Formats: sequence, structure tokens, C-alpha cells
Amino acid sequence: MLYKYVSLNSNSLKSIFENQELYFASVRSMNDPFEGKPYFKFPSRDEIKQHLIKRGAKRKNINELTRLATIDLKENHKNIDKFNESIVSKTGLLCMTPVNDNLLMWAHYTD
Repeated sequence: MLYKYVSLNSNSLKSIFENQELYFASVRSMNDPFEGKPYFKFPSRDEIKQHLIKRGAKRKNINELTRLATIDLKENHKNIDKFNESIVSKTGLLCMTPVNDNLLMWAHYTD
């Protein structure tokens, strides 16, 4: 069974029990600006080279291929940021727990 720490008032009671609705908080409303966003670690130049070599790149072309791959990765990273922002603007979080007796959670999330 999962539990939701929530203040019980006329609005929450009506929403939960009468309307059978749960509140999904906006990702943007979280206190951690990185919450809900994917993490991307940009690879080092050496990691890019090693990846290209594993994929069959010739060592004589590796510097130019690494330069082009770096440009491509940076451009893709910009597009990923735009995509992530569009997802974040449409995403909600519902936080639940299997623990029903955590006093800190009761104090923090309820009245």
C-alpha cells in the first residue's frame, strides 16, 4: 500500500474522495531546479576519440572526426535542452510512500 502525505481540508477531501482526483505537482514547482530533468554529461575529447575508434574511425582522420563530433554533440545538446523544457512544462509528479508514520513527513507536508 502507498500513502500520500497531504493536509486534509474540505478541498482535498472533496478532490480525493468525491472526485477521485490526485494532485500532480508541476516539475517547475519543485525546490530543486534539476528535479525532473535528465542529466547529460558531455564526453571529454578523449572519450569522443575512443568512441569513434571503437566504431571504426581511421586514426589518420581522428582529429577532424573528433572536431566534427564535438560540434554535432553541442548542437544536439541544444536540441535536447529544448525538448526537455517542452517535456518539463507538461510533466507532473505524484509523491507517495510505503511509510505512513514518518513524523518529519507529516510535519512538512500536512497541517
